[in-house]
Amino acid sequence: MKYRAKPIEVEAVKWDGTSEAWGTLCALVEDDVVFRNPDDTLSLEIDEAHVRVRVGNWIARGEFGFTVIDDETFASTYEPVLELGKGAENAAD
Repeated sequence: MKYRAKPIEVEAVKWDGTSEAWGTLCALVEDDVVFRNPDDTLSLEIDEAHVRVRVGNWIARGEFGFTVIDDETFASTYEPVLELGKGAENAAD
């Protein structure tokens, strides 16, 4: 028997070590705890689990919580969602 993954939408931030990504990530994780380490990795405490996030990883929030995804897997699994009023006028191009 074959199976196909259900389409889901996630909110995600790519950790690139910049202050901009840090601010966006802090807004995404809200009440969960995130620490920025001297080596530009992150320590993220999600649902009592301690997760290390490296530069280039994505932090995604979906219907079942947070997950850390490497860049290659994220690129092959997810694509941007067009939101009305944010580029939708160019969708037909």
